[in-house]
Amino acid sequence: MLQEIIKRMAENSFKIKAWTITLIVTAIIFRGKIENSLIALIPLVAFFVLDTYYLTMERNFKKIYNNKVDKFHKGDFGDIFKFKIDNANIVYDMINASKSASIWLFYGGICLLGFFV
Repeated sequence: MLQEIIKRMAENSFKIKAWTITLIVTAIIFRGKIENSLIALIPLVAFFVLDTYYLTMERNFKKIYNNKVDKFHKGDFGDIFKFKIDNANIVYDMINASKSASIWLFYGGICLLGFFV
């Protein structure tokens, strides 16, 4: 069950990146003035935050999965089907996830593309 959740988070992140490319390319193609090009930053920032959130959740589920596997190997089957995500540090976790190479290379590359085009 946890593996399916992790897989879904990765798929959502991939879909967000596809939508980001689609919207940014469309904004670049149909831009008129420089001010209109800045409108492309709105979906870029929104998708950056959303992609960071999905990466954060994926990492949290991976931690839970790894803890469950460790307990399983130790023979502790007591709470193997119980899990809870701690969202108390979600902002801190999202900041750490935003430092990921998969986030900065993708969104940073699109920002550079937008400035040069």
